[in-house]
Amino acid sequence: RVPVAVGDASGSGVHLKRSLLEIQPDGGDLSRLAVQIRLGTTPERILLDFVGRHAELSLLNDWISNKVSQRWALSGEGGRGKSAIAYAFARTVSRRVDHGIEGVFWMSAKRRRFVEGSTVFVDRPDFWNKDSAISEILRFFGEAQNGEEDGEGKVLTLLSSIPCLLIVDDIDTVEEEGEDAIQFLVMTVPERTKSSVLVTSRRAIFGMANLTTQVRGLTTHDAEDFIRSRCDLMGLQANQILTLKDKLLEVTDSSPLFMEDLLRLCQTGLDVEKVIGLWAEKRGIEARKYAIQREYDQLDDDAKQVLLAPSVYGSCDAEILCHGLYWDEERLLSALQQLKKMFLMPSTTKTSAYALGQNTQLLVRDVFSRSEAYRRTERSIKAAAGSLKTSNPENYHVIGLLNQARQLAHQRRLVEAEARLEEAISQFPGRSDLYASLAWVQKKAKNYASARMYFQRAHDLGSCNTDGYWHWSEMEASLKEWNTSAKAAELGLERNQSDQGLLFRLGYALHRQGRELIAEGDIEKGIKLSRRAGNYLEKARKFGNQAERNYSLLYQIYRAIVLNLEAIEDIKSLPQTFSLWKEDCPADDVCETERLRLLRKYPQLPIG
Repeated sequence: RVPVAVGDASGSGVHLKRSLLEIQPDGGDLSRLAVQIRLGTTPERILLDFVGRHAELSLLNDWISNKVSQRWALSGEGGRGKSAIAYAFARTVSRRVDHGIEGVFWMSAKRRRFVEGSTVFVDRPDFWNKDSAISEILRFFGEAQNGEEDGEGKVLTLLSSIPCLLIVDDIDTVEEEGEDAIQFLVMTVPERTKSSVLVTSRRAIFGMANLTTQVRGLTTHDAEDFIRSRCDLMGLQANQILTLKDKLLEVTDSSPLFMEDLLRLCQTGLDVEKVIGLWAEKRGIEARKYAIQREYDQLDDDAKQVLLAPSVYGSCDAEILCHGLYWDEERLLSALQQLKKMFLMPSTTKTSAYALGQNTQLLVRDVFSRSEAYRRTERSIKAAAGSLKTSNPENYHVIGLLNQARQLAHQRRLVEAEARLEEAISQFPGRSDLYASLAWVQKKAKNYASARMYFQRAHDLGSCNTDGYWHWSEMEASLKEWNTSAKAAELGLERNQSDQGLLFRLGYALHRQGRELIAEGDIEKGIKLSRRAGNYLEKARKFGNQAERNYSLLYQIYRAIVLNLEAIEDIKSLPQTFSLWKEDCPADDVCETERLRLLRKYPQLPIG
């Protein structure tokens, strides 16, 4: 006697309790399975519950008969009936003798079921990793695993000597630590035994593209049969409901799970058309919540964040997503590809923006809006899009934290300052001022790579604080990274085009680049860059003495103009520049120092 374990087939609305089923003699032939199902009802009634799916069942029967491969998969969105099809196929196999199968074993990794309008959690799935899968198969054969015995070898021996059909439901539910179970059940068992494996999965399984049946919503004909069967079970008038069949299929996406839930609402006695409207607006949300939560559980952390992001802001382009999530495009595209394989993200729109369907967007927001992951993603995406609004109490609190961090930094207690800011970032994600201050602390600690990263992060989150861009550009200049210094100043000027300090930083960085090109012999390009630098420096000069930074910013601007004119040997412009410098900055001793230096270099220069 070989036991048969059966799991859950919620995709058709038939909810099978996990139980052990035994082979019983059938006409003296012990190799055939007469499946007995303990559900408080008869096997015949269960058969009446399942309708249609002839194409899918035909493909599976061809597979098990022709043995083209020892493995096959049913793949598709949640609620489409994958588990129900697999279960119906198991019953078919159990009643045939022409395929060499001596046992049918159902094992499920399912952690949630949708039962009568509610999500039910499965406390203990049949397996969750390779070891638990091996133990479950040994129990199926009535074998115990003793001590350090080779359980894997024993399972492979049993599945070779007694060819079985293993149906593995919801195999993609196993967590990362359970990936070894997928490898064992999908690859090892079919390759090293005489048994066959059928898996159900929401995602496409790697290497099985040609061995997969895609399960979609019910066809129109099957949907009619399904509606009639459920109406019969629920005591409803099928003909009346079928007059609104098209609307019913539209709001349920022809999903048998959703259709059954809608029909259950009809049992309250409400008008069918009203039920369809009510289910679409409110009642159907429970079925959809169940489906989206299960699909969300299958995603890795990156794909989860990308799923949440468009639900926060609607249509998002790649730049907003990359800035909000702090990823590069390669990482983003990888996560998007996973969502497309799970049928959660449609193709890009004509505007190259990424968006969920309207219903999916509302659903994701409704299911996850109270989660910490959603809160963090919401703040970061809104910040990157320039729409993050913070409350006055939060702002007052953050200002206090920033002041504390600055005081610690001025006292050279940089590690404490950094820790204070990182804690604040965790508490208030998406705030560019926190990242800019953290970058400034890292700059003081001479952790330039980290400082550069946090300055960029502050910009990506929409920082308009010109001091942050000044410190970034100044840091790069101190490292003689003139191109990066110029870029930092340009980013700041995108947010404030009339900031004198950033105009100076950009002009000075371009001047240094131009001077180096001239020294290297690329005179034409160097002069062109220097003239561009002069334009920015002149624009900065005309603002007067707008800011105090260590010593007068205007002093630095005049000196940079003089050095730039010297680099391109514009002798004629020097006298007027020195005259303006002396007039605007009479207390600047550097003016006289530079005048004497240039007189020695150019004795003929009329700057006496």
